[in-house]
Formats: sequence, C-alpha cells, structure tokens
Amino acid sequence: VDKNMIKVSKERLMGMGYFKEVDAVAVNSDEPSKKDVDFKVKEDDFMHVNIGAGASDSDGVFGTADFTHTNFDALDPSNYFSGGGQRLKIGGMMGTQYQNAGIYFTEPWLMDMPLKYDFAGYWKNAIYKHWNEQRIGVDMSLTKKFFDDSPARRLAIRSNTSASTTWIAACPTSSSGRRAATGSARRT
Repeated sequence: VDKNMIKVSKERLMGMGYFKEVDAVAVNSDEPSKKDVDFKVKEDDFMHVNIGAGASDSDGVFGTADFTHTNFDALDPSNYFSGGGQRLKIGGMMGTQYQNAGIYFTEPWLMDMPLKYDFAGYWKNAIYKHWNEQRIGVDMSLTKKFFDDSPARRLAIRSNTSASTTWIAACPTSSSGRRAATGSARRT
C-alpha cells in the first residue's frame, strides 16, 4: 500500500467539498500479495441559506438572500435532488439603488467525462443619478483539466451572451427657467 497515494486520494476527496471527514483503511483483497483501501467518509452539510441586510453609499439600503446546494442532482427528484455532485446557487439582492438576481449551476463531470460545465444566468438593475442601467445575461463555460492535480493548467472555452439597456434621462433648463423633460434611450 502506497501511503503517498492514499494521502493524495484523501486530499482529492476533501478538496471536492462534499465531506468533512475522510479516513482510509487497508483491507485484504482477493489477491494475497495486495491490499485494497476502503475510504470511509462523513458527508458535510450541503444545503445552505444565507440572509443579510446592509447599507452602502453605492447600493443604498439592501437585503440579500441566497440558497446553495453543493451536492445537487438535477436528474434525481426521488432523492430530493441530492447526491449528484453538481452545484446550484440561487440568490439575489434588492436595494434602493441596486438589485440583482441570479442562478448558477456547475456540472463537474459533463456526460461522465472530466469536463466541467458552468452556467450562470443573471439580471442586474442599477439606479444612478442621471440614468438607470439594466443587464440581463447568460454565461456558460466548459473547462477541461489536462494535467492531474494542477488547477493552473486548464483550458476553458467560454461563451458569454448578455443584453443590457441603459436609460438616460436628460432634463435641460428651458428659456423660461423651468426644466423641460426630455429623454432618450440607448441600447448597449
């Protein structure tokens, strides 16, 4: 039994973020000169809800809420959508100056291959002094790891699709000193 390989395997299992404890036990195998290694794991909490509130100069008064499932399974409702290793986050922020909402999904093994698929859909609305800005977008990426245990050496293919609308309202002063309301819209 190679203790270094067992250590690396334990680190990989802990690095997945699904387990709070990982123990390795060597057991006899069918071949007398070899040993098998059993890994006993204790699953970590995988559903989280966060709620918060605050205030800032740029965002005004705001409240936030999000739900995260770190061991999601989109295809298994019988197990309460749990156990597939996918990650799902749904959240948002509502404030007097800024609002956003988003859904984020990660499939770490797309079609049973070591190909990671990420999806993000979002809506953002910002209220500024002279204009409002609204953005709706989708971001998708595929990531393939080429070298074992080296997160720095990855190739990512990304696609970003978004639409944004910026509303600009100008209120110039008329010759009578009263403000004349004019407006324009610009798509960016």
